[in-house]
Amino acid sequence: MLPKGNPIRGLRPHQAAAREAFEEAGVTGVAAAAPVGSYRYAKERRDGSQRPALVAVYPLAVHAVASVFPEQHERDSRWFTQEAAARAVIEPELQAIIAAFRNPGLPVPPVASRAARAVRWLRELRPRAALLFGA
Repeated sequence: MLPKGNPIRGLRPHQAAAREAFEEAGVTGVAAAAPVGSYRYAKERRDGSQRPALVAVYPLAVHAVASVFPEQHERDSRWFTQEAAARAVIEPELQAIIAAFRNPGLPVPPVASRAARAVRWLRELRPRAALLFGA
């Protein structure tokens, strides 16, 4: 599962996604300003009922992983290879998004700043089928 949340007043969607990634997984970095796709799932409400939800997926170039973060006692964080991540999620649309990412290759050639390296990496990461996602 990916970190998900509701829109946050005062933040653009990719900034809200980055905040959710920190709160739920303790990761910080640079989020792509444009989503690479979206998927639907059944969001469970507090009363146990479900409602359909649409999730936009924003890649994040991770710079650091915190040992302490807001939801650390509610989550079990694990890192996956791309192939294992695609197999691990249950939503077919999310499986396709993860499987479509290109491997940008590492290391990224040095450029002016860590933020610039992250932006370059995110551009190279764009899915193979970018047209499928409206890019």
